Amino acid sequence: MFSINGVVSIILSVIILFRVCIIFFITPNKILLKDNFLILKRPIDEKIFELKSIESISKIQFQNLRKVIALEGVMGYYGIYQELPYQDRIRMMALKNSNLCQIRFGNEYNLILSIEDLNDFKQKIFIHLTTNKYAT
Repeated sequence: MFSINGVVSIILSVIILFRVCIIFFITPNKILLKDNFLILKRPIDEKIFELKSIESISKIQFQNLRKVIALEGVMGYYGIYQELPYQDRIRMMALKNSNLCQIRFGNEYNLILSIEDLNDFKQKIFIHLTTNKYAT
């Protein structure tokens, strides 16, 4: 028969494996600028945002965020956070909790990503916006 400690160990292992799999599949592993869109490629799908709907891009510190419901760990940070002292809820999809940038969209959708070089990222978006002119 199984001991109670063995059953608890198996259940905890399954929970940890489940969390790691979820974070792996829903955290973006590539960020692309294509045509007029910001594309977050994830192993299971891709999230697509229009560049023209971006209102602002700013640096944000992890310690200024409060977890509402989220998965955190070695594989990344994914979930809903609140920026302190504000009550705005922000979706975070980041591989690490440093070099975070907050992207505010016109539709009141807020997103946090981990970007290595924020200034380079902003410059690429600006160049993309000015060269594409939203031709449809």
